[in-house]
Amino acid sequence: MRALSIVITVGIAILLAGPASAGDMRCGNDIVNINDSAFIVVQKCGEPISKVHVGYTINEEKKRELVIEELVYGPKNDYYYFVTTIGGRVAEIRSEHK
Repeated sequence: MRALSIVITVGIAILLAGPASAGDMRCGNDIVNINDSAFIVVQKCGEPISKVHVGYTINEEKKRELVIEELVYGPKNDYYYFVTTIGGRVAEIRSEHK
């Protein structure tokens, strides 16, 4: 019984310390998900440490359509979080170890 308690405690600690899961990011008690608006990301996580204009999506007529940006948060628990937005919506969330 004690071994099970230790395993559960360690599992919970790992979940709380590491990245939330693929495709989302924890900010305090809030979670940022794919397709959230960039406005909601800033409301939940605050201003990023870096905001980079990456480029644009290109339509069939080879014209610019949607802005692509990367918001960088961290370091948090030795990870940086990179949130890519396309047209103001979260398209990708990835983390990299510091």
